Amino acid sequence: RRWWLRARAAQRLGQMRALGTGFLATRTLPPEGRMALAGLRGNAMDLFAETTRNLDKATAVNGLLKARLADKAAALKAQIAKTLALADQGLINAGELTLPANDYFQDFTSTIDAVYAFNAISVQALNELLDQRVSGLQRTLVVLLATLLGLFGASALLALGFARGILRQLGGEPAAATAVAVSVAAGDLGHPIALKPGDRNSLMYQLQAMQTALSKVVGHVRSGADGVATASA
Repeated sequence: RRWWLRARAAQRLGQMRALGTGFLATRTLPPEGRMALAGLRGNAMDLFAETTRNLDKATAVNGLLKARLADKAAALKAQIAKTLALADQGLINAGELTLPANDYFQDFTSTIDAVYAFNAISVQALNELLDQRVSGLQRTLVVLLATLLGLFGASALLALGFARGILRQLGGEPAAATAVAVSVAAGDLGHPIALKPGDRNSLMYQLQAMQTALSKVVGHVRSGADGVATASA
């Protein structure tokens, strides 16, 4: 919006340049021409005043814009005031037109060029500011992604460690431990139990020990029963 307002203000200066140069070349300035110049001058001043207010707000909260634009904006403001003062003295408030038309034309042309040059610098500064913000957001996104990946990796390692701890306590896969427990509970004491080397603490080891102890008890009971049966015979 600031760029658009300055462009409109530059257009008003261009209209003043064209009208004023023509009046000075002919050394005549009718009342309607004087009014037209005064209207264009007032409109240009209003537009430049609004752009100045907007620019002051922007530079007040952003160090980059202030460093890039503040001094140039002040110089442009002074140049515009000088050019409009020339129009006031040489045309709008002049009783006699003595200002050379070429001097008026060159002064306005220089100021109009300065307005467009300032617009180009402003656009470049804004683009740099946007690039910095985009880069900052990208860096933040990378940090967030890295953090999430780190948390995910840590969670995966914790889950893996937890699963390994459970498997060590079981001494095998949960399905195998369940099958052994069911077979022992059903009285099947011959179900093979595979232990890992060095396993002396797992559930599978305890189930094997219980299976062995029960097998011995059952064997003793059967031997006793056979002895009783033989003695009775």
